[in-house]
Amino acid sequence: MKRHHWLILALLLVALAIRLAYWERSASFGRYELAYDDDEYFKLGVLFARGEFFTDPYPLRYTRAPGLPLFLAPIFAAFGPRIEIALAFQVCVSVLMVALTYACARRAFGKNAALWAMGLMALAPIYASTAGSFVLTETLFSFFTLLFLYLLWRWTDEGMTLWRALLIGLVLGLTALIRPSIIYFLPFAALWFLYKQRVRWKWAIPRLVLLALGAFAIILPYTARNYVVYQRFMLIDSLGGWNVWRDHRTPNDDFWTTLPTIENPSDRDRYAMQRGVQNILADPVYQIGVQGAANLVATMRLELDAFARGGGYLSDAMVDAPTLPLVLWNDLFYLFIVVVGIAGILLAWDRGNALRRTPLLWWLVFFLLLTILQHTQSRFRTQYAFVLIIYAGAALAQGRALWENLAPAARAIWIGASALLLVLAYSPLLPPLFASEFYLAQAQGRDVRAAQQAVAAFPDYARARDALGDAYRRAQDFPNALAAYDAALFRNPYELQARLGRLDIFRQQGDANAVAQEIQAMTLANAELEMPAPLWWEFDPAPTRLVELGDNESSFGYALNFFAIQADGDEKMRFTRDKSFVKFPGVTGWQPKSLVFYARAVPLPNQPLPTVNVRLNGREVANIPLTAEWMDHEIPLDDVARSQDTLVVEFRSPTFRPSDALPGAKDTRELGFMLSYVELR
Repeated sequence: MKRHHWLILALLLVALAIRLAYWERSASFGRYELAYDDDEYFKLGVLFARGEFFTDPYPLRYTRAPGLPLFLAPIFAAFGPRIEIALAFQVCVSVLMVALTYACARRAFGKNAALWAMGLMALAPIYASTAGSFVLTETLFSFFTLLFLYLLWRWTDEGMTLWRALLIGLVLGLTALIRPSIIYFLPFAALWFLYKQRVRWKWAIPRLVLLALGAFAIILPYTARNYVVYQRFMLIDSLGGWNVWRDHRTPNDDFWTTLPTIENPSDRDRYAMQRGVQNILADPVYQIGVQGAANLVATMRLELDAFARGGGYLSDAMVDAPTLPLVLWNDLFYLFIVVVGIAGILLAWDRGNALRRTPLLWWLVFFLLLTILQHTQSRFRTQYAFVLIIYAGAALAQGRALWENLAPAARAIWIGASALLLVLAYSPLLPPLFASEFYLAQAQGRDVRAAQQAVAAFPDYARARDALGDAYRRAQDFPNALAAYDAALFRNPYELQARLGRLDIFRQQGDANAVAQEIQAMTLANAELEMPAPLWWEFDPAPTRLVELGDNESSFGYALNFFAIQADGDEKMRFTRDKSFVKFPGVTGWQPKSLVFYARAVPLPNQPLPTVNVRLNGREVANIPLTAEWMDHEIPLDDVARSQDTLVVEFRSPTFRPSDALPGAKDTRELGFMLSYVELR
């Protein structure tokens, strides 16, 4: 192999390693909780895998585009509905995106530029984290968008046969099923194609028609499905109108109260679109001009702001439970590709025909126009950042020669513009955030004085208030701990760590009413634990010997990845999932001799009773056959299990779906076994 090929292979391996690091950190081993968008895509994929194509998991929220679930369905059918499998698929797609970036950059700017662009894409945190951290459409949509642009570009240059036009249309239709917004790019793509073929536009028009027919041939079967289900026309999903009205509301709009009352998703989408358009027409200067400019400016905002203001877990920073280094790396990379990517665009412009050579810039212009119309979150950067990365690769390939050829005035302009960009994107929260994190590293959640210094350095930092509350709580100074947690909740009412801290205090005080009120304040339906797993993992509740899964007071903070509390006759219990966890802090304080769990299996027709695999702190220790009756199962604890202060007990077991396995059952959950309590003795 040539040196060039070895470099390509090395960059692909680097890309895979980085994405697997995000995957392992955020989503593997059953410690990942679905919420909102990713929950809906995942559940729709599960339904499709079961052949239930005429059911939506949450129609009263939205009907989601089916592209990502359609890709997940065969994977779920083969390997089961496992979150880590879905994210592993996204990791593979993201690595293919790295290779596709190389192909596009090489076609535009040559081999050296292609290697630079490929290296940037391999390292890009905005692509690695979206692939490994969340079940969202961004990874798949970005790949197919770039594939569509590449095929359109290449075959336009090489000769657009009718079959090629049809194939490009099919790719466009599939991409639209992933995110329908790309349909609005079709006129831009057609204009570019016609401009390239302006000498023989009569030859070009039939190919454009065939391209459009191919796209709608993919889309319309799902449109027909929507009509069968809802008796209304709905092209793909019900998010378009929701987005338009949400982003163009007036101060007194009844957006949040009216839409949930409209049961049919198509009616809801149409009504929302009408209200949004009415608001735009009533005040276009503000709704498009003022808000559009604000949206463009917001695309450059640092994720550090969201992190410092308590966005924290599952915030705009695209990684599950972000840390300060990850957020900074995400910010600095984005600023770099913006500055260098603009340099590459200007370089291509100087050479002439920048808009005619490739549709990449047309996509960037389209997305900027879309941003003017609609507010975009930072995770949507993946949908256009690949253009900046490709042009940044072109600029880096020129490197020193490009800089040396610049006139002194041009250098001054570049330096000034880059400095201005940094100032505009710079967060005033950066210095106090660094100072507070410095003291938090010293506090380790236990040193009251260091936690007080962290609060003093950044009084509005909810994470510092949480740490101070934790330090007081561990010192049994409950009044000051509650005051610190209340201060964190005042700054961010959704600060779950503060809620967990308050709950733990009330549990230690034996105040059952306060515990119940705190659980209600956490808005956890049916007492089912729904919070980011890393938060649960890091939280350190009071030491306990007994976790009763049928009791909120005993199980909150100690149990993860279980279903809600249920009754089995006189026994209160929770069903496990394929992997469920129970945590015991304070083990070194009393040196227990054995672990006991009280459980039973559900007998299934023509199937043997399951065996549960038990792991302690990740180490397999036993395989226990379950019985159909409630029974204690005891496992001796060795010195290794008692050597760490916190003991994590993991239960792995086969799952079943009652609706498939039991006559007359309608429960479609994937259930493991029944678990009543786990105790150290």
